[in-house]
Amino acid sequence: MVKTFNIPDEKVPELIEVFGEYYQTNILDENGDLVVNTQTKAQFANEQFDNRIKNYVKDIVVSYRNNIAQASVDNTNIIE
Repeated sequence: MVKTFNIPDEKVPELIEVFGEYYQTNILDENGDLVVNTQTKAQFANEQFDNRIKNYVKDIVVSYRNNIAQASVDNTNIIE
């Protein structure tokens, strides 16, 4: 299943600001040196958006599974 989100063009700049809040122009490379981030703020924001959606869906599924598992637990008192 594929889902698509249609975001109006005029809303994109705000979403880039919201999901790009923690974007850094300069980042540390594997040697610990400060270098220019090769990822743009828009790319970073897009990645953050995707991650938030995936995590939200995962959380809902896990919660559902936990509810189903809890409902199937036999709470009958085994000592009469």
